[in-house]
Amino acid sequence: MNTPMLQVTDLTVEYVQGARRPPFRAVDGVDFELAAGETLGLVGESGSGKSTVAKALLRLVPTHRGRITFEGRDLTHLTGKDRRGLSSAIQVVFQDPYSSFNPARTIGDSLREMLRPQGIRDRSVAQARAAGLMERVGLDASALDGYPGAFSGGQRQRIAIARALMVDPKLLICDEAVSALDLSVQAQVINLLRELQQERRISLLFISHDLTVVNHVSQRVMVLYKGRVMEAGDTDTVYSHPRHPYTRVLLDAVPMPDPDAQRRRRANRLLSQETPSAAQGADA
Repeated sequence: MNTPMLQVTDLTVEYVQGARRPPFRAVDGVDFELAAGETLGLVGESGSGKSTVAKALLRLVPTHRGRITFEGRDLTHLTGKDRRGLSSAIQVVFQDPYSSFNPARTIGDSLREMLRPQGIRDRSVAQARAAGLMERVGLDASALDGYPGAFSGGQRQRIAIARALMVDPKLLICDEAVSALDLSVQAQVINLLRELQQERRISLLFISHDLTVVNHVSQRVMVLYKGRVMEAGDTDTVYSHPRHPYTRVLLDAVPMPDPDAQRRRRANRLLSQETPSAAQGADA
C-alpha cells in the first residue's frame, strides 16, 4: 500500500482566551490521510474547526498536540525558513476573492512574485509561466496588466487558482473557495479545479459548509462538529448511508427540488429529537 502524501494524527489546536479563561479547543484529536491526486472534502457548520485545520496545515497557527506529516516530513514544529519553503508544496485558495490581492499591484506582479522564493527572478520566465496559467484558467494573458478591482469575483478566484499553481504545488487547500460566488460561477470554478487536478495530479483538501458542492468535488468526505470528526469515509457511502446523527442533520438540511422527495428523505431518516453530541465521536 502506498504511503499517503499527507498524514494528520491527533491534531489538536487551542486558542488562548485570556489569563482567566481556559483555552478554547477549536480542533480536538483530528486524524486523516490524503493520497496523491485525491480530493478530501471537509464539511461542517461555521465554527466546526474546518478553517483551523487548514491554518494548522499551513503552519499559520501552532498545534497543541498531534503530528502533521507531508511526504514523510514532519511539519508539526516548522519555523522560519523551513516554513517558508513549505509554500512551494502546499498552496491555498481562500474564500474572499476581494481581499486576496493587493489592490495597488497588478495581477502580473502578484503572480510573478510567487516564484521569488524559488530563486526565479528572470521576469521573462515568470511572465511566460503566468501568461500560460492565466490562459489555462480561462482568462486572457493581457489580464496580467490589470488591477484586482477590474475583475469580478469569479475571475479573481480563477486568478487566485492561477497564482497558487505558479509554484506547482502538490497540495491545494481550498478554504470555502467558491462560497462567495454565484451558483453558475461556482460550477465553472469547481469544474476548473477538477480538470486541473486530473492534469497535474494535485491533491485537494476542499473545505466547505456546502454539502452539495463537496459531493461534486470529493472522493472522500470528513464531517466536523465542534472540532471533532463525527464521520469519515467514501463520499457516496456517507451521503447515501450516513451513520452519525449530525451527518444526517446536515444532509436533511440540503434542499431538494422536489418537496415530496425531501419529505420522504426526512421520514426515512427520522431520528429521535436528541441534539448531535460531539462526544459520540467519529463513525468512520
